[in-house]
Amino acid sequence: MCIRDRFTHRGLMLDTGRRFVPLGLLHSIVDGLAYTKMNVLHLHLSDEPAVRMESVTFPELTSGLSGAFYSRAELKQVVQYAKMRGVLIVPEIDIPAHAGGLKPLIPRGLRFCDVEMTTLASDPTTLQIVDTLFKEVAETFDQSEAIHFGADEACKKDICPGNCTYDSVHSIEKHVQRTIASLNRTPVGWNDVFTDPKGQAPNAALPGTTLQNWGKGSLGTFTATGFHAIDSSYQTMYLGEQCCRVAPPTGPHDKFSLCFYKDHAATVPQPQIKLVDGGEVALWSDMYCPSPLCNINGTYSWMYSPSQDELFTRSFGNMVFPGAAAAGGSLWNYNSSLVSSQGLPTAEFTNNLDAHTQRLRVRGVSACKPGCDCDWGSSCIGDPSQFYAGHASELNTNVRLTNVGCGFGVHIKARTACSTETGRDLAVLKQGESYTVHQDFIASGVDKDVEWDGDQFSIWMGDATWMNVALDLKLTCDSPNYINMET
Repeated sequence: MCIRDRFTHRGLMLDTGRRFVPLGLLHSIVDGLAYTKMNVLHLHLSDEPAVRMESVTFPELTSGLSGAFYSRAELKQVVQYAKMRGVLIVPEIDIPAHAGGLKPLIPRGLRFCDVEMTTLASDPTTLQIVDTLFKEVAETFDQSEAIHFGADEACKKDICPGNCTYDSVHSIEKHVQRTIASLNRTPVGWNDVFTDPKGQAPNAALPGTTLQNWGKGSLGTFTATGFHAIDSSYQTMYLGEQCCRVAPPTGPHDKFSLCFYKDHAATVPQPQIKLVDGGEVALWSDMYCPSPLCNINGTYSWMYSPSQDELFTRSFGNMVFPGAAAAGGSLWNYNSSLVSSQGLPTAEFTNNLDAHTQRLRVRGVSACKPGCDCDWGSSCIGDPSQFYAGHASELNTNVRLTNVGCGFGVHIKARTACSTETGRDLAVLKQGESYTVHQDFIASGVDKDVEWDGDQFSIWMGDATWMNVALDLKLTCDSPNYINMET
């Protein structure tokens, strides 16, 4: 009898660029992947705060990080450790955006095209520096068949920052793909390299590049034009998505979705499924990163310091499994009978996953305890004794609301993320009045016996960054029965 995995790429992406992930935790996660029939660990090694990979040519990249980086010897050891367990390492240096970690190379002639210095220019000196860096990546990760070059969020909503243009962004993206290919490695980029700007696909994506889709669209968008694709849709494959769960809801107001365990090629025509390599769940470390090092002031940035490595290891590690294990199961062999007609996990699914999670914990792998849900701040959400800080962390939400266009009193009501229950009034805003909110909320009101409602703020934001924002929003009532929030 031959037992064959459905997808050859069954992976996990870890963001080490924003918050350094200690080596011991990397080893534990590699063990967990191996125990779960997962075979790829994608290391996001650079972002705004830092490049976490030691460079022989550019030692200044890590000289100011107080040891919060990986030496070449350590990375080679991780590669070997993973290889012995059937796990491949895919390194990522994110360019042209999210490139703030490269700022130490400005004295060498590296240039940015925006004032904030987040997005690289495409001048010859910058391209030469980028080439040198990627050659070092290939030398350090000599066992890796693929190298990821990022390419996400350079021009958000088709608006390029500063003096950056799509021409400059695409120029450097195409250049680095050719560089990686010349090193006999497969270039891998986030879907933006293909999709942005809209209506002009494949944009800067070159034949032979694999596309990793974090967006909402179908993998069929990429496979239809001959590209290999990897599923990392943020709504179902990001381990930090607040309303994602692998356990059934327990309360009457719970609003959770079963994530990670899915048919990853459901929307891909049968002849193109061979181009779907598989999927990766992703765990970003934004929530641990403080401003100004990151664009947001993470609610759990108190864990950013190396002095908090022990607590960070527990927090970050407990968010990997069992979510990653659920994805590993569906990437190996998806079984639709384990999901109910309501899209919820069946008892068989829950029992199987709990048993596997307990095996991981017994073997020393960081994993959230069966019967609990873990997030950045708690090892068992709902149990006040399980906060890593000993108490709840205060949210860094500062949203100033001003009623500029509703001729009635707008009630700002407290809400809890991933819940349908509406709480108490925080404020009632007459036209022209303002109020600053520090938690999740929803706007509602009644005018001439007609109810008006807005979107719950956490849903309006679309991800957990709602906990870490400073915004000034105007409330308007231009659409029937809808309270709009706009900047």
